[in-house]
Amino acid sequence: MASEIQATMSPGYRWRLAIISLVLLGFGGWCLYDGLVSYPAQNRHIDQSDQALAQFQQEHPQNWQQLWTDHARAQGLLENPKGETRYSDWDIYTQ
Repeated sequence: MASEIQATMSPGYRWRLAIISLVLLGFGGWCLYDGLVSYPAQNRHIDQSDQALAQFQQEHPQNWQQLWTDHARAQGLLENPKGETRYSDWDIYTQ
């Protein structure tokens, strides 16, 4: 007659598994937030600043470089939108 073998799961293992699951879910949520909300918002802000800079250059063709920094700060725009890194569609989709 063979004896039965019984395996039990320790409570410590369950807690570790739960903590790892919560950390991974949190990280996944953070990635979703970046890809769906944060990255597109940053791209829109860069586009908005770039369009405002182009319009400002047309309105002030002679001295736009001296005036743009103060205007951008007052309007909450980027001072150098060309120098900012845009997220590509691939960056957003893979995030």
